[in-house]
Amino acid sequence: MNKEEAAKYLNITVRTLQRHMAANRIGFSGGRDTGKEATFATVDLDRFKADQETLTTTVSPVVSPLSESVSPPAREALQAIFPAQDIAPLGERLITALEGLQPRAPAFAQLSVADKLTLSLMEAAQLSGLSRGHLREAIGEKKLKARIIGRGWRVKRDDLNAYVKKL
Repeated sequence: MNKEEAAKYLNITVRTLQRHMAANRIGFSGGRDTGKEATFATVDLDRFKADQETLTTTVSPVVSPLSESVSPPAREALQAIFPAQDIAPLGERLITALEGLQPRAPAFAQLSVADKLTLSLMEAAQLSGLSRGHLREAIGEKKLKARIIGRGWRVKRDDLNAYVKKL
């Protein structure tokens, strides 16, 4: 039988069948190297189907209470979804992973734009009310002192104030 028939026989898509063929999980004859269309024997397809059924055995979850390491808000949220007796260790791992994704306090305090000594072009534009394009032109014409630090322009606050006063 051809690919379409084999995929229908296995109840999978042709693309999935091709992936299994590429991984040598399904026996076939012909194909790209021989110039002939790939053909499949029913025996090979039945063997593949049996192998797949043994791989997809059902596993019953182990039921255990939530550990004390889980934070109370996360425990309450999980218990709101599942009754307490149905929460498995997978639920505990899920909660731990979700707690790891929660935003934490930054290692250093974020300064507001008003407290910074040097400003990016975006911050300088917001603070001065001028456009970024206008500030870039002023930098290009040497009317506004700035330098590239990292990937962007930085402007000293004093230089920005002096430029705005001259306008």
